[in-house]
Amino acid sequence: MFSGVHTGAGPVAGVLTGAYDADALRAAGASRTPAPVAGLPGVLAGRPTSR
Repeated sequence: MFSGVHTGAGPVAGVLTGAYDADALRAAGASRTPAPVAGLPGVLAGRPTSR
């Protein structure tokens, strides 16, 4: 999250299959939190996700 936020990356995605929940990922700077990881291509393509 840190690198994505501080370099001005487009979507900064935190995937919910790791150790952190959506609230923690957003607090760290995630602009999107797709669940499952299969939602990541949609985030990168600019499509809306459920979260």
